Amino acid sequence: MLTSYIPFTITLSGGQIIPMRDIFAFRNTLSSVYLKTALRYTIKSGDTPTSLAYFLYSSDRYEWIIYCMNSIVNPYYDWPLAEDDFYEMIASKYFGKSCFFLELNSVTTNFTKGATITNGTATAVVTGWDRTLSKLTVEDVVGVFGVEDDIGTGIIGRIVERSEDAVHHFETSAGVQLDPYIGYIHAYISGVNEVYAYTNKQFEEKINDSKRQIYIIPPGYAREAENLLIRNINKLATYDAENILL
Repeated sequence: MLTSYIPFTITLSGGQIIPMRDIFAFRNTLSSVYLKTALRYTIKSGDTPTSLAYFLYSSDRYEWIIYCMNSIVNPYYDWPLAEDDFYEMIASKYFGKSCFFLELNSVTTNFTKGATITNGTATAVVTGWDRTLSKLTVEDVVGVFGVEDDIGTGIIGRIVERSEDAVHHFETSAGVQLDPYIGYIHAYISGVNEVYAYTNKQFEEKINDSKRQIYIIPPGYAREAENLLIRNINKLATYDAENILL
């Protein structure tokens, strides 16, 4: 499992210990120097910055190259999640049920997180409200809510048992997002047509997959990049020392 932090220091091949903040200050220089020679790499299942550095450069001490070339600050969010981590994230982010209203008593109807809703016999606690999609997310359900139930503020038109499977937005196969008010949300709630519905899970999968394409320095250039890093850090140290003396 990836951690949500990067190392505070990196030990170079000569034993020199460099603070990661100094290395990050070098990332723009590194990217510009290797702009033309950089290669695209597709992250595979099980890849981590450390394992990839070892695979590409025969040493995990070069993981800083992966971080800098791709501006990775937090590996947990900037690196694609492994399958188990992905489903754990989905479960923690999209929990409970999603209720969609076919009718609302008022266009200004609002639901407060933590409030309790009821249909007269069943109760549930509100965890989220999306006015654009008329989507109310609830948890701690006691009893049974059903389609056509009136909860006082509106009539439920559709219930999705797992919020991860509820619509997040509407999108064409070409990736163009659609205005839900132009018939799409009504068709979805009614169950007439949901061909353009993009679920919460699909949305998160797309984001996760977009992180799989990264830039790497060709394997034979790792030591050269390290030498360039050392020269830049030494130059910075000399500049700082001269300014202190002044």
